[in-house]
Amino acid sequence: MEPTNKSGAIQALVVAIYEIGCLMGAIGIIMYGDTLGRRRSILTGALIMCVGAVIQTTSFGLAQLIVGRIVTGIG
Repeated sequence: MEPTNKSGAIQALVVAIYEIGCLMGAIGIIMYGDTLGRRRSILTGALIMCVGAVIQTTSFGLAQLIVGRIVTGIG
């Protein structure tokens, strides 16, 4: 029988989706890291992480929380 409570799977998705954002951020810094430079890359990543943290903190639904996790991962 299939379990009727899917909260564990949803929680695992929300936790793991951060890694998808990290992958996108790593690919982005490979492409643009040399043009930005070390300091600007770090500053940009920190700002993106702050935006993602604000999105997560103010989330009122699961979709917004997932988007916040992805944005934070990109940072």
